[in-house]
Amino acid sequence: MSDINPRAGEYAEIRQGVRDVCAPFDSAYWQSVERSSAYPEAFVAALTAAGWLAALIPAEFGGGGHRNASGVVVASPIDQAVAAILPKARALIA
Repeated sequence: MSDINPRAGEYAEIRQGVRDVCAPFDSAYWQSVERSSAYPEAFVAALTAAGWLAALIPAEFGGGGHRNASGVVVASPIDQAVAAILPKARALIA
């Protein structure tokens, strides 16, 4: 059987790079942000410093000029990092 997504490996380095930046921001970090209704400044700063947020912004607006697929690849691990703690964070503020 052929791979369902033959291009899956094409963005492996990007995906891993974003995961590496997201890794230090564990459940305790997100719970603290949620508890204080704060903006995740350290998280955004880390993604910005690594250049990953630029992939989500079109070049004409000062972004990285990546293809749309790159933006999705960058956003997916970010979503996974944040979503992993949402049930715990909701329990804290309920």
